[in-house]
Amino acid sequence: MKKVLQEMKKALDQGQEVVQAVICGHGGSTPRTSGARMAVFRDGSISGTIGGGIVEAMAIKAAQDMFGSPGALLKSFNLTGQDAAVSDMICGGRLDVFLECLLPGDATRALVNEALKGVARGAPVTWITDLGSAEGPEFSGPLAHGVLVGGKLVESGQGMAVDEELAALARMPVNRSPGAAIVEHGQGRMLLENMLSPSPVVFVGAGHVARSTAALAATVGFRVVVLDDRADFANAERFPEASEIRVIDSFAACFTGLEVDSDSSLVIVTRGHVHDKTVLEQALATPAGYVGMIGSRSKRDAIYAALLEQGVEQRDIHRVHCPIGISIGADTPEEIAVSIVAELVQERAARRKRASL
Repeated sequence: MKKVLQEMKKALDQGQEVVQAVICGHGGSTPRTSGARMAVFRDGSISGTIGGGIVEAMAIKAAQDMFGSPGALLKSFNLTGQDAAVSDMICGGRLDVFLECLLPGDATRALVNEALKGVARGAPVTWITDLGSAEGPEFSGPLAHGVLVGGKLVESGQGMAVDEELAALARMPVNRSPGAAIVEHGQGRMLLENMLSPSPVVFVGAGHVARSTAALAATVGFRVVVLDDRADFANAERFPEASEIRVIDSFAACFTGLEVDSDSSLVIVTRGHVHDKTVLEQALATPAGYVGMIGSRSKRDAIYAALLEQGVEQRDIHRVHCPIGISIGADTPEEIAVSIVAELVQERAARRKRASL
């Protein structure tokens, strides 16, 4: 999501129109689900995806026909039989895609900029589009928009007002659950799009495994934070993809000043078991959704025994993934990175599924 918004901002800042395509409904077997977003540019290039295949190709074609007109279009793609096979929608899935041409005015640029800032810092962001009373599939523009960050309106265009009822509707699917839906509000309808912020993963330790794992984690949408007490290791040259790098005095109180919540992942990969124990004890005092620690089973058992003797509860010990990562026989730092990131993705998907129920 962050990359799509960055590319949209770049085009708008250069005075170019952008057509955004958002899946706002789906059923059956589909390659992407509600909330997936794609931006289409004048030169035919795209950022993001709504699933590829014939559906995406048709959406891009529809988008190219919209340039120059500040309107919107709601298209439904129902694919069965031969069309389903061609598009990989094997079960005859259905996708509802909302397409809108955004013109490069100050109001639009401000909307995209505020959404980008919210997503970049990990806040829940909701993009609201006022569809009015029209049933569609075509909507004359320009349409009114609003951007909510943390449930509060931070930017609006074309005179949009957000009352408490609409804000409550926008918050319903919010906070770590991606999705988009058209809802009834007042005398009309609103498209609410929850722009999922990247889940943070905090690497405590900046060695070879952390370096490889952080690089891979960033490519699959995690916001990378790195902590270490060695400036030669924790730096932007070694971790160019990191959103935040902290050189700490020691591993004691290493999470001070960091916001760690249920969507956070903590990856403990320090240079020794003494530091690992120090960090793990602190990690278990946080509400982090994932706590993983590198090391052998014998090292793990020794650390667990010491923590239990200090009064740490067994139920907290059960939160820890150690040895960290899924079992694939990994050996090199790069292979271990694949193992760890696979587990991070698996746990993130499970959290999102629970949040959407």
